[in-house]
Amino acid sequence: MLSVLFAYKSNLYHFDLHSISDSVCCQYCFQTFPFHSSVLLHHAKSCDSVERPDKKYRYVCLMCKYAAYDSHRMRRHLRTHTGEKPFRCMYCMIDFGQVESLNRHIQVKHINDNMKKRKR
Repeated sequence: MLSVLFAYKSNLYHFDLHSISDSVCCQYCFQTFPFHSSVLLHHAKSCDSVERPDKKYRYVCLMCKYAAYDSHRMRRHLRTHTGEKPFRCMYCMIDFGQVESLNRHIQVKHINDNMKKRKR
């Protein structure tokens, strides 16, 4: 029997994601993957059954036809479909899909607001 302790409930949820026995299947080539996001990235990059309109774009999103040159941009784009928000504000615990959005939030809501309060 596996005995594991987690400091946060979110870590337990993350562990549960990896322990799910159901796999997700590509609807075009029937290859299986452990997560829905893995299938999306597979469609975008390496599924041979997916047409790519332009060879310079190595990755194409099947949900909206967004095209990207590299995997970083495609992973960032796929978060708009999956709803994943991996970046959390350490001040107010709001989650963001992109690190740029988190940084802008911190600058506007926490740094600028604190400076305004000090001037009063």
